[in-house]
Amino acid sequence: MSFQVQAIPDIQRRVNNNARRLKLRIEHHQVYLTVPPNTPEKKIQAFLKESENWLTTTWNTNYAGTAANLAPVHGEILNLPLLQKSYQLQLIKTSGTHSPELATHSQKLIIQDNLLSVDVHHAGRSIKTWIRQQASTFLPKQLDQLAIQHSFIYQGCQVRHAKTRWGSCSSQKTISLNAALLLLPVELVNYVLLHELCHTRQLNHSARFWQEMLKVDSNYLQHRQQLKHFKLPAWWHV
Repeated sequence: MSFQVQAIPDIQRRVNNNARRLKLRIEHHQVYLTVPPNTPEKKIQAFLKESENWLTTTWNTNYAGTAANLAPVHGEILNLPLLQKSYQLQLIKTSGTHSPELATHSQKLIIQDNLLSVDVHHAGRSIKTWIRQQASTFLPKQLDQLAIQHSFIYQGCQVRHAKTRWGSCSSQKTISLNAALLLLPVELVNYVLLHELCHTRQLNHSARFWQEMLKVDSNYLQHRQQLKHFKLPAWWHV
């Protein structure tokens, strides 16, 4: 098996007020893009396109071999704070007689109490698919609650497996959210959701935008820093 672009983790985008240029780096098997404030999206996408060869070569040379082994581990605890639930992973070989149901539906998983059983050969993909399904239900509900609480108006919500952003808001006030938010502490989930709701009033990162953030999250600076340093499970990126 060769390790092409699909083995590269999702790019985590970070806006840095002190940055003067776009910068791409790999750290702890994650890829980060540093973005100066108010950088046009067209310029960002052009930079990513120009950096494709460097990123692919660097990843394949230094990281791909080990990244291929970054899979869910039997007994690993999967925490979903927003759902107030935790599951212990059970990786099962469906070629035997351990679980006829999983053997028939190898791409799916089974939940019993606090155990989450999944075929070992499809564990990462199956768990991510299930998390996206849960996120599509619970993230819009949380967004709606916060919007009502703070008197925001938005037009709709989409949940995706985004590569570079935790969330975004269009000029039409449609909000997109990263399914991976379901793995974050609730206070960080709320920070991202409130961040995007504030964009329905200020579609930028001006001083007025941060004034809006302060009104709804008095600890937004702390939450912003915590979000920058939060590490998703390695298998989420593989």
